[in-house]
Amino acid sequence: MTRIILSTLFLFAISLNTFADTFKVKIQVELVDHSSAAGTAVKVLERNQEVSLERLDSDGQVKFDLEKGKLYEIWIVKEGYIAHLINNVHSEGKGKFDVILYKNSDKVKVDESKRIGMARYIDDVEKMTIPAEYLAQGVEVVKKDELTKDQLVSMKVIEKLSKSQKKSQKKIDKLRSKKEGLEKKGINADADFVAGKMTDTEIEEYRLKNQKAIVKVQHAIDKLAY
Repeated sequence: MTRIILSTLFLFAISLNTFADTFKVKIQVELVDHSSAAGTAVKVLERNQEVSLERLDSDGQVKFDLEKGKLYEIWIVKEGYIAHLINNVHSEGKGKFDVILYKNSDKVKVDESKRIGMARYIDDVEKMTIPAEYLAQGVEVVKKDELTKDQLVSMKVIEKLSKSQKKSQKKIDKLRSKKEGLEKKGINADADFVAGKMTDTEIEEYRLKNQKAIVKVQHAIDKLAY
C-alpha cells in the first residue's frame, strides 16, 4: 500500500512539474469584414520549426500550452487576408492576443522570407529571462527599432490600410443596419395592407418610396466596399 501511495505521489509531482514548465497563450481572431474565421491557420514556430498548427472554428478562438524558457513566433493566416505575425512569444510576455485580419490589397507587397507584407505584433523582451545558452543557439529576438527600412515601410502601409478598412466597415455596418430597418418597415407595411389599414394606392406609394430608399443605401454600401 505504501509503495502504491508513493508511486501515486511521484506521478502527481511529475504532472505538476510538467504543468509548471508550460505557459498558456490564448488567441482570438476576427476578420475585419465580420466573415467567419473558420479555417484560419494558426501556426506556432520555435527556431523556425513548426511545433503546433491549429485550424480555427467559426468562434475564432485557440489556446496553446507552450514550453517555458523558449521563444516562439505565431503566424495567423487565412486566404484573402493579410497574414498576421506575432513575434517574441514567451512565458513572461503577453499571454492573450486579440487579432483582426485585414483583407489583401494590391498596396501590400509580400515577401515572407524577409518578413515583409504582414501585420505584426512584437511582444516585449526587455524583461525576458530566457537563458543565454539558449539564445546562443540562433534564436532571433525581434525588436521594432532593429527592423529593416523595408519592414518598417511595410508595417506602416498595413497600419494605414487597416485603419481605412476599419473606418469603412464601421460605416458599412451602420448602413446595413439602416437597410435592415427599411426592409422591416416594408414587411410591417405589407402586414398593415393585409389587415386593411392601407389602401392599394397607399401601399404602392409606400413600397416605391421604401424601395428607392433601400437602393440608395445599397449604393452607398457598394461605394464603401474595399
